[in-house]
Amino acid sequence: MSKLNLFYSFLIMAFTALIWGCGVTDNGNNDPSDGSDQGGEGEGEGEGEGEGEGEGGGVTIYDIQQGKVEEGTVVSLKNVIVTTPISKGNNPGMVVQDPKGGEYSGIYVFVKYVYDEIAGDVAMGDVVNLKGKYQEHNESTQIVLEVAGDLEVLEQGTLPQPVDVNPEDIKTGGAKAENYEGVLVRVKDVVVTNPDLGYYEFEVTGGLRVDDAFLDPAPQVTQGAAFESITGPLLYAFDDFKIAPRTMDDLVGDVEDPGTDDPSTDDPSTDDPSTDDPGGETVTVFDIQKGDVDEGTVVTVENVVVTTPYNVEQNAIAVQDPKGGQHSGIYVYIYSEVVEANSSLKPGDVVRITGEYLEHYDMSQIKVTSVGGLEVTGSQAVPAPEVVAAADIATGGSLAENYEGVLVTVEDVTVTNPDLGHLDFEVTGGLYIDSAFYEFELPAADSTFVSITGPLLFDWSNFKIAPRSADDMVSAR
Repeated sequence: MSKLNLFYSFLIMAFTALIWGCGVTDNGNNDPSDGSDQGGEGEGEGEGEGEGEGEGGGVTIYDIQQGKVEEGTVVSLKNVIVTTPISKGNNPGMVVQDPKGGEYSGIYVFVKYVYDEIAGDVAMGDVVNLKGKYQEHNESTQIVLEVAGDLEVLEQGTLPQPVDVNPEDIKTGGAKAENYEGVLVRVKDVVVTNPDLGYYEFEVTGGLRVDDAFLDPAPQVTQGAAFESITGPLLYAFDDFKIAPRTMDDLVGDVEDPGTDDPSTDDPSTDDPSTDDPGGETVTVFDIQKGDVDEGTVVTVENVVVTTPYNVEQNAIAVQDPKGGQHSGIYVYIYSEVVEANSSLKPGDVVRITGEYLEHYDMSQIKVTSVGGLEVTGSQAVPAPEVVAAADIATGGSLAENYEGVLVTVEDVTVTNPDLGHLDFEVTGGLYIDSAFYEFELPAADSTFVSITGPLLFDWSNFKIAPRSADDMVSAR
């Protein structure tokens, strides 16, 4: 090679290095909706964060809802508007929305980990910045807020106007349901087609469910009741899309506001719930769990033992026939007034239960709606748990259905996934561990337990052991 050619080659290489060193010039066409980092706001966004989880700066709700962001990414959302109060129950959350509105503009934010710190500081209409992990929790798109400091309230803003939609379009399976998940919507001129779907939900024209996530107490409706409009964010839970009114003002029509009842006007001689005897066909838990009872039957089960404290999110307990063994346990869903009348109910109480037998999203349960449907008749020791193999009672396991509702113990298990979301984790055999009765701290990956005990529940399409206290989780130390 000649000296001249060598000189030209050197110049070319130097010029190329200069271009790469300077990077690509921003010509104004960069689109932050592609999920790339446009500067990181000085917080290192886009550099990754712990355990291989990436962190997305410059991300919008539209990006997340349109599938442009990888699940598990820690994202930062700027200047979004809180459109709901924080939901009630044991798994609280709220909804935020991009002020531009429209399809794909809203998302649910799970705040259980920080509820005590933020509950009094955030309200509907607040403009906020927030940072959390994006996840699809049982196909519900949401952001998990794990640190209170990752929520910054900027100012009080203006709530977005709801989008008017057809109920058929946003019901489960509707053409626009996915598009409007998390978005503030409104349906007009609908009537109640089913006043009681269970869990205080009802159905209106077009097969659209109406949920009470933000209302406490729940509204009371009747068959055929007419509504001028129903407004709320569209949520996805338990395999269904549902509109969730935020206050009673979101329900414009024929509805009873449970908060307006004046108990001083009640005549106790004619309205004493303690004397309410709902009746029912006397059966055993074994009859129900073996399929010998038709769904929808009002049943009475006697001399069963309460095996858990209340699940405060769902007002529920588990009970078991003292004989124990397969098919001996069942979940019991209890209306709030029944809970209030039996606030001292505890494990070891022997009870008589009357209610409707249901398969609620494939979970066997008895729904108790009347105070007279739950009577404590004695006490005895809680049945000893059945020792089973984790794989046998995991989702799809050969004995999972048989032990639904039964107190079980798995031994010598290792944590295979320390965070499934919503305070669930996974152990050997693919078995989920759930926090329905006890809010434990999530364990480290690969940590081991001598034993884990609790009733086997079926929730969100999975079988899960639900420990009742720290004593039910014996770690190997």
